[in-house]
Amino acid sequence: TLLGILLASVPLIGAWAAVGRPDKAQEVFDAIARIGLPHTVESFGGLIKAYAQAGQVSGGRAAFQQMMESPHSIPPTCMIGSILIDAYRLEGRIRDAEDVFQTMLNWQVEPDMFLILSMFMVYEDVGRLDQLGWVQERVALAGMFNLNMASSLMDAYAHVDRIDDARAVWQQADPQDFKRGS
Repeated sequence: TLLGILLASVPLIGAWAAVGRPDKAQEVFDAIARIGLPHTVESFGGLIKAYAQAGQVSGGRAAFQQMMESPHSIPPTCMIGSILIDAYRLEGRIRDAEDVFQTMLNWQVEPDMFLILSMFMVYEDVGRLDQLGWVQERVALAGMFNLNMASSLMDAYAHVDRIDDARAVWQQADPQDFKRGS
């Protein structure tokens, strides 16, 4: 069945990603469309990961853009954003990593601890820990500061040994959120 083909294709894209063969992952990805099946966030995620792991970030970024455009209009996930940000980090491309993070916020994707940590690691790798506040500022501007976000920010700050910054997030959080557990 067509559903069976789709279900088998997504792991195959992932397998090609694991061995660093974005060309083969792209072939499977293209075959899905040729037989008339819709792409999913999983098929796009596998393709993006294949390009990123092969050091071909531009191919991953093109797939990221394609995923969000018509006819797909699939919102990005934190996992996909982290993959791209980590790939840009390895190439020292701070502005591109920031652009991916901002795109996630523009799509109203609430960053998880891993996405935030990916951005923190970008700044850590280039010795720009002074930029960590940029991430928190963008989250606040997007109106996404809540208990979950505070927890993610505190975890990420702790991972890069910025305990004072984690404490500042704790103090910024609304104590009522902690009581409500939201």
